[in-house]
Amino acid sequence: MLSVAELTAWAHLVSAAGQAMLDTLPQLEGGCINYWEAGNWALNDEAEPKGPKIAREHRNMHLHLIGRSRFATNPNHAWGESPAFPKYADRLTWSKEFAPFNADECTAIVARTIDLLRTKFAMPDLPASQTCLACGYPTPPAGHGC
Repeated sequence: MLSVAELTAWAHLVSAAGQAMLDTLPQLEGGCINYWEAGNWALNDEAEPKGPKIAREHRNMHLHLIGRSRFATNPNHAWGESPAFPKYADRLTWSKEFAPFNADECTAIVARTIDLLRTKFAMPDLPASQTCLACGYPTPPAGHGC
């Protein structure tokens, strides 16, 4: 469970990251962000470790920030409709048509997020980030093992 201070910082991070996506990604112009607390697939009997699971022991909260575009062509993400997600068994096939953000997009999102955290949310003491020399993505100083 998060402390009050941790929950406040988490809320600021989520808000800043969503705004940063809208501010920096041209494909989201005029769009919006859906925020979805997930972790449901971790409880699937086929997910590792295989078998029945108890949520408290196997589900870690993580949040998806889903950019929504007025011009989306995928029927699972049609504008004005709730996003639709596949069943656990179909997740890898379903996700093949989507691409992760590229290094330039990530760098822009991280830079704008940091700017918003410092200015809008008055959080001056933020951890440093750097650019990975191997892949070009922003990463914590400890690296990310790409």
